[in-house]
Amino acid sequence: TLRTKLLTMENETNNWAQSNGRNCLKTTKDNSQYREQTYWEERFQTEDEYEWLCTYNDLKDYIKRDLKKEDKIIILGCGNSTFSSDLCDAGFSNVTSVDFSTAVINAMRKKYESSHPTLQWIVSDVRNLKEIPNNMFDVVIDKACLDALVCDEGDPWEPNVRTKTDVDSTLTSVVRILKPESSAFISIGFQQPHFRKRYLQ
Repeated sequence: TLRTKLLTMENETNNWAQSNGRNCLKTTKDNSQYREQTYWEERFQTEDEYEWLCTYNDLKDYIKRDLKKEDKIIILGCGNSTFSSDLCDAGFSNVTSVDFSTAVINAMRKKYESSHPTLQWIVSDVRNLKEIPNNMFDVVIDKACLDALVCDEGDPWEPNVRTKTDVDSTLTSVVRILKPESSAFISIGFQQPHFRKRYLQ
């Protein structure tokens, strides 16, 4: 049984939201770049930390309600967020984080190898997750990763072919890596639920 939960956040209102005063690049004015690997590889060369949409503290009540400490969790498009380490600090020690940026995965692995040695960091494209075996995880968490894929969807009532293909491929990969029984997909995004649900049908 697969449970899907959608949370909509609307506090990403300016280019400096959630930067926490760290070395942070100003976000691009051309949102279509958010889906491009080259954009992220370049951005992560100089950016230390950036928190999209919300922090762990914003979500902790939902996380504690819906997840078990022993769950195997995977974070899609982790970037340089502290969300994975925050989960670990809260007692969720079995966390794997993936991103298609080699630069950010190497940086995060180095950053947390001593303080959070149980965290796993893997370079993988969410559209195939080919590095991840089938039926491996109890919980998949998307925090703004799908938002990046739909950033230039065009008409939200009738998204363009590329967007639909990328999202369909990602969701197919999500289903593949989740355990067949009692698993959950949690999607936290800026996109309104009635638009996001169209991709989930």
